Amino acid sequence: MHLHPITIIVLTLTIVGCGNQEEEVSSPVIIDNSTNTDSTSSSSTTTQTDPVTVKTSELITSTEFDLSSSIELVVNVPAAPSTSLRYFINICSAYSNKDGAVSIQYESCKLRASLTSLPQQYHLTLSSSELHLVAQIWPIESGAKPITRYFENIALANNWDITL
Repeated sequence: MHLHPITIIVLTLTIVGCGNQEEEVSSPVIIDNSTNTDSTSSSSTTTQTDPVTVKTSELITSTEFDLSSSIELVVNVPAAPSTSLRYFINICSAYSNKDGAVSIQYESCKLRASLTSLPQQYHLTLSSSELHLVAQIWPIESGAKPITRYFENIALANNWDITL
C-alpha cells in the first residue's frame, strides 16, 4: 500500500534530475597502475589525471566539411509516351522486390507526379542513408502494369535519367 506514493516520488525526482543539461564529451581518464617496489614497503600507487571536458559547442571542423548528411539528386523524367493516356510516377526509398513483385512503402516517396507531354526535371534531397530508390511509372488505365526502374547511389552520382 505504501509503495505506490514512494514509487511516484522516486520517479518524479529521477525525471526532474535528468533535465536540460548541455551535452558534453569528455576525454578518457588515464590511470597509471604502476607499482612502487621498495625494500621497506610493498604498497602500490595509482595516479589519476583530471578528465578534460569538451562541450559540443566547442568542436571545430575543417571548412571542407559542411555537416550535411544529405545528397542532391537531379531526376530527369521523359515525356509521356502517349498523349491519349495519362501516366503517373512515384519515386520512393523504401521498397522490397520479391520474385519480381515490387512492394513500395508509399510514405517513403520523394516524388509523386504526372508525366506530361514535355520532359521534366526534379531536384530531390536524399539522406545519405538512402542509397537505393525505385521509380514506378503507372499508365492510368484498367489492368495496367507499372514500368519499374531502380537507382543506386554509387560514388555519389547526382543524376538519374529515367527511361521508358
